[in-house]
Amino acid sequence: MRTELDKLNKLSESHGALRPGKGMVSGVIALSLAILCFLGVLAFHWPEYLTTPQLRRRARSRFSTSCVGGPAGSHSAPSC
Repeated sequence: MRTELDKLNKLSESHGALRPGKGMVSGVIALSLAILCFLGVLAFHWPEYLTTPQLRRRARSRFSTSCVGGPAGSHSAPSC
């Protein structure tokens, strides 16, 4: 594990500082957000392994009220 981190650090330092106007800053931000979104998808697929019981209870109650309940007086199907 240590060698992989050393390789990643060496790669990140080999290209120098992030300078505006080259597209690297927006690329790093986009890659970071993509990784976070991917981790969120994994947490939704396997919540019993990747979340805490408190978070599961809170997410389950919010999802059920927003998806199943729907707006009052609406006879349409839920949009979830």
